[in-house]
Amino acid sequence: MLFILMKNNLKLMLRSHWIIMLMIVSPIVITAVLNNVFEQLMKSYESPENILVGYRMDENSLLADFMPNIKTTAAEHGISMVELSGSDVQELVKNNGCMVFVEMGNEDYVIYEIDDYENEGRIVEYFLTGLFDSIAVQNTTNSPKLDVIQLDVMPNVEAKDYYGIVYTVFVIWCCFVVLTGVISSERSNKIEQKYQVTLITDWKLYLGKAIPCVFVTLIVTGITTLASTCLFDIRWGSLPASILILFLSIAAATVYGLFCCCMFRTLAISISISFVSIWIAGFIGGAFETYMYSSIRTPIKEMSPLYHINRALVECSAIGSSTYVKSSILYLGGIIIVFTVLGLALSKWKRGPRL
Repeated sequence: MLFILMKNNLKLMLRSHWIIMLMIVSPIVITAVLNNVFEQLMKSYESPENILVGYRMDENSLLADFMPNIKTTAAEHGISMVELSGSDVQELVKNNGCMVFVEMGNEDYVIYEIDDYENEGRIVEYFLTGLFDSIAVQNTTNSPKLDVIQLDVMPNVEAKDYYGIVYTVFVIWCCFVVLTGVISSERSNKIEQKYQVTLITDWKLYLGKAIPCVFVTLIVTGITTLASTCLFDIRWGSLPASILILFLSIAAATVYGLFCCCMFRTLAISISISFVSIWIAGFIGGAFETYMYSSIRTPIKEMSPLYHINRALVECSAIGSSTYVKSSILYLGGIIIVFTVLGLALSKWKRGPRL
């Protein structure tokens, strides 16, 4: 019975020719347009050979013991950090030719971005954010150390790679639209009520929609990535990690779409709520503003699954690895489990007892 359900639902999904075509073409067109617009701008973000950073440190700063490791690691990435003394930041910057100035407090730090060096300031901000996230402050007499030596340094990303990746991800998360034909048919023909008199389980009804949706989206994503890679020479970095993240994204987007359809009985409302929530996640996660230069605070960005996915895939593309691969996989796994359970529970509750 499950196979018959899947086959029937797959036929309904494949009838949505315009939706499927739009899902294939839209990432390619958007990548072409944005690559043409932002190609030179993204190149201007490349790190200079050396960034001179002046810093001033509080006498009792907990960061003092970390500075030798911090300065060594920074130097490996073209950032020279020089300790300065004095009260007037503007005078220190002017007299020493600093591109960026950092004030190290007791447990925090403040970065001063200087006119004409905004790009360098953002590079240092990105570097230090990743650096201090990796430091474990130990309240002990032993010498502190870095927990993670491999740091999150801003990669030099080409526009074609960035937008080709993030818009493939964004369209994947809109894959719930291929379910609209199935959901509309079920509700107009009262299919769910008819199944109540059969022995088919709620789990089979759920899988009968979820599996075909995942299958169709996999095919669409495969065509899109192959076409965009051939047209723009997009680099996907570590293929095993990228493929796994894309597959889990498709599964997570599918169960989230099914959950919204179960939550709201009106299909238009389900689509609207799904799209708005995904648009917000994309806005926070770098789909409309590159996450490297976003003004949104990191803790807020990390609430968006698309931030973890985009950053993992983009960094794998640019530098071959990313510390966000693990977090994106865990995040997506959690979404799949939580929304599958909630979707099944809602579906069963709204259908009521079997006849």
